[in-house]
Amino acid sequence: MVSFHNLGALIGRLVPRCTDPLVTVRQNALEALYTLLSIQLRYAGFALDHTDESLSRLKGLQNGLHQSDSKLLFHTCSEIGQ
Repeated sequence: MVSFHNLGALIGRLVPRCTDPLVTVRQNALEALYTLLSIQLRYAGFALDHTDESLSRLKGLQNGLHQSDSKLLFHTCSEIGQ
C-alpha cells in the first residue's frame, strides 16, 4: 500500500471541467476523473479486477453530461461531487 499525496489537488483541477460549455471537455474530464480514481484504488492495494461501487456510479453519470439543460447538468455535477 502506497499513499497518493496529490489526489485532492488533481481532483480539484478536474471537477470544474465537468461543467465546461463543450460536451467533449465534460466527457474527457469525467473519464480522467474515473481513471484517476482507478489509479488511487491500485495505490490503495486493491486488485485490478476489484469493482468499486463509486466508480461504477461515476461511469453511469456520463450520459448526464450530454444535457444542455442547466438544471440537469447541475444535478449531474452534484452527483459527481458526491
